[in-house]
Amino acid sequence: MSLTVPVAEIVSESHDPLLAAHPSWNRIPLGEIAKILNGFAFPSRFFSKGNGTPLLRIRDVGRGRTDCRYDGPFDDRYLVRDGDLVVGMDGDFRCARWHGSAALLNQRVCKVTLQDDAYDPSFLDLVLPGYLRALKERTSSVTVTHLSSRSLAEIPMPLPPLAEQRRIANRLAELMGRLGLAQERVARVPTILKRFRQSVLAAACSGRLTEDWRVATPDEVRPEPLISLIRKERAKVIRRAPVRPADAIGLEFPEEWELASLDELASRITSGSRAWKKHYREDGSGTFIMAQNVRPLFFDRSVRQGVEPPEDDSERERTQVAQDDLLITIVGANTGDVCRVRDRLDRHYVCQSVALIRPAVSGVSPFLELFLNSRDHGRRVFDDWIYGEGRPHLSFDQLRATAIAVPSLDEQRVIVSRVRELFDLADAVEKRVSTAAICTEKLIQAVLAKAFRGELVPTEAELSRREGRGFEPASPLLLRVVPAQARS
Repeated sequence: MSLTVPVAEIVSESHDPLLAAHPSWNRIPLGEIAKILNGFAFPSRFFSKGNGTPLLRIRDVGRGRTDCRYDGPFDDRYLVRDGDLVVGMDGDFRCARWHGSAALLNQRVCKVTLQDDAYDPSFLDLVLPGYLRALKERTSSVTVTHLSSRSLAEIPMPLPPLAEQRRIANRLAELMGRLGLAQERVARVPTILKRFRQSVLAAACSGRLTEDWRVATPDEVRPEPLISLIRKERAKVIRRAPVRPADAIGLEFPEEWELASLDELASRITSGSRAWKKHYREDGSGTFIMAQNVRPLFFDRSVRQGVEPPEDDSERERTQVAQDDLLITIVGANTGDVCRVRDRLDRHYVCQSVALIRPAVSGVSPFLELFLNSRDHGRRVFDDWIYGEGRPHLSFDQLRATAIAVPSLDEQRVIVSRVRELFDLADAVEKRVSTAAICTEKLIQAVLAKAFRGELVPTEAELSRREGRGFEPASPLLLRVVPAQARS
């Protein structure tokens, strides 16, 4: 389904500053100055990953590369070469220069080739995205997702004199270069902060973060090691296998800490039941905790699956989640993700893809969450153990055998507090960076709007007045470009 409203009408009704034009400029339909070639529906039976000619699909617009090849017959006119301008006709209606080896133009992508010197290619690259965005916004409002080559050809492009186009393009290239550099630097910060958080976890779980605290805390005032207390209590009830030396290879921790298995630290390790799927109810009073609710260090409650199990179902008590429980994804794409339940929950139950770990001692849960999320510690172990092609798994035996280097509860509290302070600092930086990214994008849009209003560089009309010469608008150029029948 294509646009039913004339493109010129959409542009004239729009208040988007990127669609503005200085009064001294003319407008001309894109189809009058450029040839628009639609892509071809190449048979998918000839698609290949290794042989043949690269195939430029809609997902490749703006990437400069393609992972698909076509190993069949084709017409050379559908070849796209380095520097050609291509437009995606579905989705976001993106446009970009193709930078790569010769590729075939697939369906739902078109190639725009300027046919005359009426338009500077660099100016076209700057102007066209705003008009495509306006068409996209209109299609979204009428549930239309397809851009036709006819609509593309009807876009009334602003037509300053050619010399003015080039001045605008050159000035924008200079400004956009600076703003683009700022964007790149801002875009790198989230990755840096992610590494920072992992460095904090590594220092916390290896004892480096609290080394000064141990030095300042005399041995005689330190409580009995946590694991010793747990093992004494557990010996009265059930004998649990201690962690094996091989399970702790690569773990770095102070001599004051003790090594234990997750099994020793937990009073319950379980997961949900497949049989509960029949109790799904959108308006159910209970909530089924699924893999998508478990994120590293974050219990994501934005997605909810209601459930209404029978009151006498024996699975209810076993799988019901309590405050300070740990949740670990054990099946699926995000296997190994761990979070802690920070709040009291009513009628929440884990599904079969999520393991519930209930610590045996109050207060140990916050440290365990940090340890299991550290890529130098618990997460490293999980990544080594995950098995299954296409559908990763962690087994209960693996969870139980996970080696944990455990400090005293007092030191755990110090660790958790310091990690929280450093994470809060990273969060604050992240918010500022997010604000900076928004401001940079707004500045880019403001610079473009100023350019298209004719305010970024002197217009030809203004220069003519300054120099005392007659102004020659783009009309003569327009008369040469547009066929006589199109002007009548």
